[in-house]
Amino acid sequence: LIKEFVLRKVSDEFIKAKREISNMDDAVCIHIRRGDFVGSNHEVCDMNYYRDCINYFTERKPNTSFVFFSDDVQWVQSMFSDLQNSYIVSENIIDYEQMMLMSLCKHYILSNSSFGWWGQYLNADKNKTVLAPSRWYIDSYDRSIYQDNWVVMEKR
Repeated sequence: LIKEFVLRKVSDEFIKAKREISNMDDAVCIHIRRGDFVGSNHEVCDMNYYRDCINYFTERKPNTSFVFFSDDVQWVQSMFSDLQNSYIVSENIIDYEQMMLMSLCKHYILSNSSFGWWGQYLNADKNKTVLAPSRWYIDSYDRSIYQDNWVVMEKR
């Protein structure tokens, strides 16, 4: 399945973002989904969750860089403006290009969204670290979403 995901033509924005990510040490993809999740049966991951995940990486890998992917770039800019070594991928980049950019990162901080799930899945590196929220839905605990090697972080 992974071999089927090949981009034949890419935008200039994609090329620029790919160059940025490729030049980063230990790039961590942070996927933040808000948009239609706010007020739905998905519990939106809060700042405590993301800060705990960021701390997880910075404590273990001091040279970590963070790459943000979100459907609410303005929120990300306002909430993470203090974070050094970070890059926010433009929301103008087409969704499938964003997913391919996610796959270029070395590690992952997922929101409870299938989009981020696919981004990390397309990265076949066996040494990647994936952090995921302890709850995917408000009213259920579907563990089939989680992969065995993931680190499940408590959502507060």
